[in-house]
Amino acid sequence: MAKIKGTNIIFLNEKEQVLLQLRDDNPAIPYPNMWALPGGHIDAGESPFECIVREAKEELGIELHEATLFVAAERAYGTEYTYWAKASFRLDQIRLSEGQKVQWFTYEQIQAMHLIYEDNAILDDFFRKRPFDVVR
Repeated sequence: MAKIKGTNIIFLNEKEQVLLQLRDDNPAIPYPNMWALPGGHIDAGESPFECIVREAKEELGIELHEATLFVAAERAYGTEYTYWAKASFRLDQIRLSEGQKVQWFTYEQIQAMHLIYEDNAILDDFFRKRPFDVVR
């Protein structure tokens, strides 16, 4: 499999729940019918931040104006830029154009799930480092 360059985002609500997206149940895509962090592939000429802003708009209908880079890492599948942002939206405000649904999950629930790519490891690291506890 060719290495990719992609982005994903950890949306965190006021209850410290993470937004996950259930992928389409289409056998032609990688990891059909599995939960994942929202995100996607970086287009030619696009910065990682521009990519996550575009993906949030295209897939979720969310206007993302601010996000913090949590980690840029070489993963088994390629380079992944993981952003995070406090979620100021509700599920009923999401206009899903890709995937079957979105849902909020606690970290404890996520620990019992098998997410795609290396999303479990990313979230383990996120909740261990807790960047959201830092007061700005």
